[in-house]
Amino acid sequence: MKTIIFGIGNPYRCDDNAGLEVIKELQLKIHNPEIIIKSGSVDGLTLLDEIHDYPKAIIIDSIKSKNGEPGEIKRIEIIPGKKIPATSLSHGIDFIKALQIGRDMGYKLPKKIMIFAIEITDNISFNEECTEPVKNAIPNAVKFVLNEIKQ
Repeated sequence: MKTIIFGIGNPYRCDDNAGLEVIKELQLKIHNPEIIIKSGSVDGLTLLDEIHDYPKAIIIDSIKSKNGEPGEIKRIEIIPGKKIPATSLSHGIDFIKALQIGRDMGYKLPKKIMIFAIEITDNISFNEECTEPVKNAIPNAVKFVLNEIKQ
C-alpha cells in the first residue's frame, strides 16, 4: 500500500527536532518505492497537502502534555468518519483543524492516518540536539513506525 511517512519539527529547537530525527533513521532503513518519506517544519494545511491522495499516512511529531513522561511515545489513530481527537502536538492543533476542513471540503484523505507523538520537555531552547529522554526514545519510535508499515 502506498504510504507517506512525514516527520514534523524544527531542527534548531531542541526536542522539537524529534520527528526529524526519527525520519533520518527511517531513511536509512526503508528502501521501498511504495513508501515516501518526507519531513519539514510545516503547518496543518501544508501537511494536508502533503498527505492527501495517499491511502495511508504516518506522521511523527512531538507532544508536550501535562502528565506525559519525557520520551514516552503516544500512538494516535485517526479513523475516517469518526471524531478527530484533540491533541496538544507541537504542530498538531493546526493539523487536526486542517483535517476537519479537508474532510468538510471533500479532500481525498488517507484511509488510515497514524500519528506517533514523542513526549518532550524543551521545544524552546536553540539547540540542534534533543534532551536525553527524547534522544533515547527515537529508536523506539523508529521501531513503532516500522511495525506500523507492516500492518
